[in-house]
Amino acid sequence: MMIRVGTAGVPLSSPERDTLSGIKFVRELGLDAMELEFVRSVYLNEEGAKKAGNTAKELDVRLSVHAPYYINLNSEEDDKLEASKERIIQSARIGEKAGAMIVVFHPGYYGKKTKEETMEAIMQQTREIRETLNKEGNKILLGPETTGKVKQFGTLEELIEVAKKVKGVQPVVDFGHMHARYNGGLRTKADFERVFDKMQASSGKPMHIHAACIEYSEKGELRHLPIEAKEPDYHHMTDILKERRIDCTIISESPNIEADALKIKKMLS
Repeated sequence: MMIRVGTAGVPLSSPERDTLSGIKFVRELGLDAMELEFVRSVYLNEEGAKKAGNTAKELDVRLSVHAPYYINLNSEEDDKLEASKERIIQSARIGEKAGAMIVVFHPGYYGKKTKEETMEAIMQQTREIRETLNKEGNKILLGPETTGKVKQFGTLEELIEVAKKVKGVQPVVDFGHMHARYNGGLRTKADFERVFDKMQASSGKPMHIHAACIEYSEKGELRHLPIEAKEPDYHHMTDILKERRIDCTIISESPNIEADALKIKKMLS
């Protein structure tokens, strides 16, 4: 069993804010994973990605990447649709050069379409992205993430269905988003177990998990909170991971990213 825990981006307390320094500081903290956050743009070039990958390999830090936030694979505007696909593809290319295992992205919105129509549209666009990467020999996993607002495509069931139909897709479980989407839907250990049951039944790959607490309304997520808020309570998650001996990477997206990553690591000990 290998459970890795790390930060969404360069740790806040890192003396230097660049990617290489962030990877080194993650290891100094006693963590062993980091997600490269391409929030607004893919800021690394190929040379920088290779350097990041070499540093991560040397220090045994597992890398992943998060594609820019503005993505909608269900857009009815062709230019926005193509730009969304290109953002994921470019993130995947740079991620592959860095040795990242997965590129995480928010798939899109229902808009005026039905859930069934949205499923077909997003599945088709994901398939096209996968085919482009496959032609380039890029095997990085595509990681559509469970989403936190009811208007967004991205329930766990939807993402599992996409993964069934498109090889090389691995759903990313964001427990905070799931908790918010269902108005506080992850209260008990049994609630978490149902998520793990579905993921383990659908995939033999190591899980990729995002962890943060969430303030929410009836429409879903509002903002991230530290894990001490217990919305949801991550002790349930860590207990299950230990009991089931699940291989996974946990990325802290808390406002206190490294402090809460270290708390999760302690909860797993």
